[in-house]
Amino acid sequence: MKKASKVFAPLTTNCAVLHRPLRRRFFECRVNFFSNGGVQMGTRLTAKEIAERRAKRLDRRPVSDKDMAKNSLFIEGSMRMYYRHLAIVEPVNVDPKAWPAKLDQTHEHILSSYMAALTAYYGGDNLKARKSPLLMTAAIPYFESSSLNFKTNLEKGAHDILVFPDSVRVHNITPSHTVYADNVSTFAVQKLVNKSLEKNLDLIAFLDEQNLRYTRMEHAYHMMVCGHASRDERCGCKGPKLLQWLKELAPEAKMPLNLWISSHYGGHRYAAACIVYPSGDWFGLLNDKDKAKAMLDAVNNKDPLCVYKLWRGRIGLSSQEIHHAMKEKIVTIDECAP
Repeated sequence: MKKASKVFAPLTTNCAVLHRPLRRRFFECRVNFFSNGGVQMGTRLTAKEIAERRAKRLDRRPVSDKDMAKNSLFIEGSMRMYYRHLAIVEPVNVDPKAWPAKLDQTHEHILSSYMAALTAYYGGDNLKARKSPLLMTAAIPYFESSSLNFKTNLEKGAHDILVFPDSVRVHNITPSHTVYADNVSTFAVQKLVNKSLEKNLDLIAFLDEQNLRYTRMEHAYHMMVCGHASRDERCGCKGPKLLQWLKELAPEAKMPLNLWISSHYGGHRYAAACIVYPSGDWFGLLNDKDKAKAMLDAVNNKDPLCVYKLWRGRIGLSSQEIHHAMKEKIVTIDECAP
């Protein structure tokens, strides 16, 4: 026992030495924090004051897109820059839960043909294709209040596509269908993708030239709600709820309302997410019916930043332009309720 005590005695002494100052420092911190006449805690900042301080911080130096994201006031800028959206129309009976996570890489799905065409445009560079200004998704009809009749007879293996912000529905596209330009025949999918990358494309003139059937849709809302469950369960859980709320709110829309279950388009952390056309505004965190109604009211009034805490950006705007729009809104933040 004596031998053992010689071994362990120094360890006991060292532990006591090490712990003593730690207890003292902890005690002193507690006294300072809870003392009645000590440190004065600052008054709580209002939401407006916080936003103003963040806006001033953004003005101090030029920032990159990554810096913009870090210094976002709310969720603005949480989308990639793009200027055209192709949405492949799925049959109404398709179950979005059956979509694989990587739909654009699933050879059995027509979306993969569009992605292959886009990748080919960039010389096989998949990264450039994914960062291109062309957004491509699949969309299942959920609710249509439009007077337009979209129940066309599709040819075998054919599909329709929605093109935004042009607000056009192109009918009966097949992967094997060919179009002609400069006396050269090209598959329709490849040609549509290539032409869609032209920012100032006159889509109607192109469709007329190629004798492709289409329907204009500019006098209706088209809301794309992400419901891609296998990509992220938040979208699969929250998307259907948002769709149901918007369907119930359809009578309040100032234009016919068309709702679509969309495949992944980015930002599932902001579920429930919605893209609204023809304006091309993106919204997120629409997780109760009051927020859904606030978004619809803002869209009806053509003032998407009225719900600035839910606004993610808009088609055609760069990250810098989106953040600048938010900073301008902060100046008049009290003029309309979020």
